[in-house]
Amino acid sequence: MNDRTSILTIPAGVPFARTLARSLLDRAQEQDHPLSETRILLPTRRACRVLQGAFLEENGGKPLLLPRLQTLGDVDEEDLSLSVLGAQGDDALLNLPPSMPPLRRQFLLARLISAVPDFQQDHDHALNLAGALGRFMDHI
Repeated sequence: MNDRTSILTIPAGVPFARTLARSLLDRAQEQDHPLSETRILLPTRRACRVLQGAFLEENGGKPLLLPRLQTLGDVDEEDLSLSVLGAQGDDALLNLPPSMPPLRRQFLLARLISAVPDFQQDHDHALNLAGALGRFMDHI
């Protein structure tokens, strides 16, 4: 992991949005790292709006460039819009290739997991993780 990549956790029982906003603001000042270069993954668009408000509160109401806030669970109506296909409505863009067989996907994911530099488990563990990752991707 390099210096610019990190995963932050917040203990249960503390206000999530305010704690995250405060810690990221402090980190940006301490490390002279622009907040706008940070990406935050959140479950819904509502969570993004709450975090935007928390940044505003924690910054004393002064405007600032926010990090990139991305949702994991919500689908925007704009994402579903077919207007991006153009005036002709190109049917070729809507045709998806057939899905990969689950066992093949699990082996390919296991290969990727095993290739992670800090991964020091055996291949069976990588296969178990790949299976869980595949189920998670199907769920999303």
